[in-house]
Amino acid sequence: MVGAATCGRAAGALEVLRAIKNELKKHKLDCPVIEVGCMGHCYAEPIVTISKPGFPPICYRQVNPVIAQRLVREFILGDDPCLEFVLGALEENELVPSFSDFPRARFEQKVILKNCGHIDPEQIEHYIANGGYSAFVKALQIQPEKVTSEVKRSGLRGRGGAGFPTGEKWEICRQAQGKPKYVIC
Repeated sequence: MVGAATCGRAAGALEVLRAIKNELKKHKLDCPVIEVGCMGHCYAEPIVTISKPGFPPICYRQVNPVIAQRLVREFILGDDPCLEFVLGALEENELVPSFSDFPRARFEQKVILKNCGHIDPEQIEHYIANGGYSAFVKALQIQPEKVTSEVKRSGLRGRGGAGFPTGEKWEICRQAQGKPKYVIC
């Protein structure tokens, strides 16, 4: 996976992506290379994550095309995880520190952005496979009053200057006269 959000692109992620694909092709390797969003470590871009059997998924920091080629040759083709370029691992392991070991991790609880850096934001299947649209499907299966009640209970507010409670707004609109009614997102 190559972090190809704005921060990654500004740091050279597209060149890194090209270098990885070219090196894989040169060695006749058929490995998926996925562009992903930002993991929240913009200072370390371009970030490349390699998942290989027998190793934890490892994220590499400040990867340039030369380092990318080396990662393919030494880690994907060989078994040298090139620890000198490691940012962290995506899961607990004995080899390298995981992101959950970072001091800032104890202050974070990713909810909405939990999949950033882990899925391709341009592939709807990735989103759905990670629970995307599940709340929408649930909303279609329950009574409208229950939807409004859950939105009110969530504390969701509008992004306008007043931060008006969304559930309250939906309830007012639902009770207003006239049809059809629209939700604009």
